[in-house]
Amino acid sequence: MKKNNISKYLFGISAFIIVFLLASYTNESKVDSKLIHESDFSIDKEKLNELTSQAINEQENVEEDFVENEIEVSSEIDNNITNIKESILVNSIKIAKKVDTDPNSNSYREPINAYKTITTLDDKIVKDIDFYPSFYIWTSINTERLELNTIDKSVSNEVMFIEPTTLSMVVTCNEIQISEFEFNINAKTPRWREWIEVDLTQFESEFIIGKWNVKIINKKDNQILENRSFSFNKNWEIDELRQTAEFN
Repeated sequence: MKKNNISKYLFGISAFIIVFLLASYTNESKVDSKLIHESDFSIDKEKLNELTSQAINEQENVEEDFVENEIEVSSEIDNNITNIKESILVNSIKIAKKVDTDPNSNSYREPINAYKTITTLDDKIVKDIDFYPSFYIWTSINTERLELNTIDKSVSNEVMFIEPTTLSMVVTCNEIQISEFEFNINAKTPRWREWIEVDLTQFESEFIIGKWNVKIINKKDNQILENRSFSFNKNWEIDELRQTAEFN
C-alpha cells in the first residue's frame, strides 16, 4: 500500500516536470519567432516601392540643388552683363539723308529731309535705303542710369570728377568695315545724340549694294549695346555712275 503511494507521488512529479518543460519550450519558440520576425530583411512590394520612391526623390533633390547652384552662378554673370547694358540704352538708330546742324533750328541735331528707323521691334525686318551720294547714321542714347561721378582719393581733399564713357559706332558693308566712330558720353540725359556721315562716292557702285550693319559698342567691356542691319539698293542714274567712276 505504501509502495503504491510512492509510485503515485513519482508519477505526479514526472508529469509536472514534463508540463514545465513543454511550457518553457513553447515560450522560447515564441521569443525566437518574434526575434526572427523583427530582424527579417524581407519586405513586401508596397514597402519596396515606397523605399525606391524615397531614394529617387532624394537623388532628384540633390540634382535640383546642384542645378540651382549652377543657375545662380550663371545668373550672377548674366546680371552683371545686363546691368552694364541697362545703364546705357540705345533709343533708336536712324539712317538719314541729312542731320540738322543749325543750333538755332527747332530740329537741331535731328534727322531731316528723309530718314528710316532701323531699330524696329522685330530685328528681322531689314529696311531698304537709297540715299545718295551720302547718308547719315544717327543714334539716340539714354544715359540717365549711367554712373559718371567718381571720387578721386589721391588728393587730400576728395574731389568728384567725371569719368566719361566711351562708345563706338562700327559700320560695315557686306561684312567689310567701312568706318568706326568713337565718342564720349559725359552727361546723364534721356537723349544723347551722335551721328556719322558715310560718303558713298568713295566706293564703286557695286561695292555699296547689299547688306549694311551698325553696331554700338561699349569700349569699356566691348559689350554690344545694339546691333542692327539695313540694305542699300538703288537704281543708278548715268551721272551717278560717272561720278563714282571718276572718283575711283
